[in-house]
Amino acid sequence: MKAKVLHYAADRDDKIVATYKEVSFIGKHVGWYVEDKDEKHEGRDNIAIVERVDGICFVAEFLSRNAAFDKEHLAAVEDEARNLRAAMQKRIAQKQWIPLTYVAAYEALGWDARPLKEHRDQIRRLREAADRERKLAQAEQAGRARQEQAQRAEEAFRRGGFIPAEHFVGLCRKHGVEIHPRTLGTLRTRIKELSRTQILCRGGDRGTRIPSVDGCSRLIDHLTEKLK
Repeated sequence: MKAKVLHYAADRDDKIVATYKEVSFIGKHVGWYVEDKDEKHEGRDNIAIVERVDGICFVAEFLSRNAAFDKEHLAAVEDEARNLRAAMQKRIAQKQWIPLTYVAAYEALGWDARPLKEHRDQIRRLREAADRERKLAQAEQAGRARQEQAQRAEEAFRRGGFIPAEHFVGLCRKHGVEIHPRTLGTLRTRIKELSRTQILCRGGDRGTRIPSVDGCSRLIDHLTEKLK
């Protein structure tokens, strides 16, 4: 049946609109409609699960068709719709996310939506803080990994082994060996690996002139002296 449903505006997570959808109601409080159809695999259709409370319909969640019609889950959705206020209080107590469609439903029902809005703001702040901590931890881990790589490169160079050009540049900077801009450009674009006695160039197109490595050779000598 046709029903006006509160749902997210297309490509927006901050705006709710109400449009008529062809909703198949399973019971008094729960229905569904196809949001996006997968032409190759019907089981992957994106199904919108709709709750109906006192005539107000809103999208509660989206599931694949394969998961949408689990009887136990639908029973839980039905129970939530029958006791929506208590269900939202439980979500708030358990610090669970509340979609904006629930806020819109509260407002359409004439209920006080401020607790839901405040909870969403709180959860958003918690998520942002957790995201900052995660990024900081990743940056610290990446920094430690770079330090370990640099240390291994220095040890390898001291032993006479090959190291990537980027690590060679890092060693020069670490030990105060000045690099001429032209030589730096050669290292970054034309040199693959270096050792204390050899320089390996990157493969070039047929007819490409082999770069002069005199500057790189001098750098190797200077760095070798610094490492003594």
